[in-house]
Amino acid sequence: MTNYFTKQTPLKNDKTFSPIVKSRYHKLITGLALLIAAFVVFVSGQGEVCAGVKSPVDYCYQREIAVTYTGAGTLTNTAVRIPTDSAALVAGGYVDNNIWEIFSVQGSLSNETNIMAQDITSAAAPYWYSLTSISPSTTATVRLYMQNPEQQRDQGILITGNDELSASHAPALNITNNLDIQLDLELLDITPQTGTLISHYDTAASQGYKVTFEDVGSALTLRATIENHDCDLTINSAWLNESDRYNITFNTGNLQILRNNVSLQTCLIGAATISAVTEPLVVGTDLDNLVIRNINLFNGSAVAARYSFQPSTMTETSAADPVYQGTIQDLGVNNLDFLYTFNRPQSNFTVTASAIVPVGTASIIPMPDTTVDVLGSPFGGSISTPVPSGTSGVFYDLIAKPMVTGTNAIDAPAGMIYSIILGSLGLVIAVFIYMKTNFIPFALFAAGIPPAVGAVNGWLPYWWIVFWALLVILSWFALRGADQ
Repeated sequence: MTNYFTKQTPLKNDKTFSPIVKSRYHKLITGLALLIAAFVVFVSGQGEVCAGVKSPVDYCYQREIAVTYTGAGTLTNTAVRIPTDSAALVAGGYVDNNIWEIFSVQGSLSNETNIMAQDITSAAAPYWYSLTSISPSTTATVRLYMQNPEQQRDQGILITGNDELSASHAPALNITNNLDIQLDLELLDITPQTGTLISHYDTAASQGYKVTFEDVGSALTLRATIENHDCDLTINSAWLNESDRYNITFNTGNLQILRNNVSLQTCLIGAATISAVTEPLVVGTDLDNLVIRNINLFNGSAVAARYSFQPSTMTETSAADPVYQGTIQDLGVNNLDFLYTFNRPQSNFTVTASAIVPVGTASIIPMPDTTVDVLGSPFGGSISTPVPSGTSGVFYDLIAKPMVTGTNAIDAPAGMIYSIILGSLGLVIAVFIYMKTNFIPFALFAAGIPPAVGAVNGWLPYWWIVFWALLVILSWFALRGADQ
């Protein structure tokens, strides 16, 4: 009787493995194959890996815009009007149809700036680009990172000191009770100032409602006004450069101010209802250093007006420097469209825009925080350092050109395409090598060749190679353990 439990030590080409050893081998190769497949699928869904993207993570394309200022005096939180071929950006696949896939910075990556896109089907769309600061006779560079469906911006309007939005009066604006004003704001400076956030108010009669910024005791203060009654909230310096939602609610004499759904101020006032007025709805008068991202006006649960400032809802109607005007669509049912009026002199700006290039081939600006390579690197640099994207060779001609960068490319993130194709090719090679040699480490080593080619060409990060090396080493130790 054959003793199947007798330990045998197979030679390199020995085919007489015991059933137990064969079972261990089969389980091991099956487990490793499933692990590789699961890893490929997992990494493929983690966003795009485009041309060695590092800063910021997962954006594919970059454009640099150089703005030279020849005026007098340093400008802060100002806006520059730059005609942009918006139609070509969409047609070329650099951004989505709503122009949401743009990340704009000036200086470090932590200094995100605002873009106000409009007329998005135009070849000369008048985009407004924000500058944090620019001095006389200097050039500031705005870097635009584009194409990432997983990270999308919330467009707002930068208020620069001489800007105003206005909508003609309509009966829907006369909300006598159950008023809810929602303002999504980003404060770029908390220096005290006085101006109008939103107003449907008759100043002479002290009737209606409005929300303003006031200088109260040398502190920036948000003031909600119903009739002739005020309710104040002092702005905290910790709220600087944050996108926050402020709600001003009024219900039968109860006036509240909330920030991010937390009530911070409650005032019981003498007015039980709000008087009807015939004034226009006005936003932004005499304010600066502020980004307004959303405005929602509710009468109870009914929407009286809604403005999200989406690029597709904004159109410039006139441009005669320094005055620029346009319309902003009301997304509610009452069609209370805004007319914006910007008084922003542009004659002292000169603009030069670079070509759009893959991020990996463009200059990379430093990360704002110090990062530590805890793994070390066998490649003479960080395993996440980008390399220029390859544009030649067999792999490029067979994979990148027809499937990723060509006119008939697969409609999926580039990182997903590269990782699935190269990983799958590696699995095919691994199975073939294993069938011929019955040696798992060698099969896994061969499987790492396609991903390694991808990493060298800037299509995948170098940590793919580290992963495959660990698999080879672990499989070798597993086999040594099985032979003991």
